Amino acid sequence: MDCEVKECERLRFVQITTNTKPSRRLPSTAWKKGGPSPNPAGRPPGVPALATALRMAVEERKDDIVKTLLDKAVQGNPDALRLVAERFAPAMRATYAPIEIPGLRHAQSLAERVRSVQNALADGLVSADHAGAILAGLRDAELALQVEALREELQTLRAELVIETDAA
Repeated sequence: MDCEVKECERLRFVQITTNTKPSRRLPSTAWKKGGPSPNPAGRPPGVPALATALRMAVEERKDDIVKTLLDKAVQGNPDALRLVAERFAPAMRATYAPIEIPGLRHAQSLAERVRSVQNALADGLVSADHAGAILAGLRDAELALQVEALREELQTLRAELVIETDAA
């Protein structure tokens, strides 16, 4: 590896540079804004782009395309089945409705709340997804309460420290 070592007196460290890095500069033949076009023939005006032309062709024959796709899906073609499933029956997303969990509102400690959710899950009152979401919310709430308690304790300790230093 070709390395040059440059000693920087002012900053007092050694910088190693490598001459093997590829250059990020554009070649001198690269197109520059305001210069001549690299493709002077280009796409003639009025001729649609390929994507636009394809979209127009599909639009004209969409009924035939859908019918053919459905026929192939009915025949058992796995690619057609996948396309139909993805486009016409997208995956269902979980929805959360209000849930009443016995004992949760009146629980005093985090352990009691967790037990209430676990019992509701065991009794089939909530799904595992719902229970997980509720437990995550309980955990986050408990952490927020702990942070608030620590903040109050820190303020109290700071106030005591100020009183002790004033008295001394």
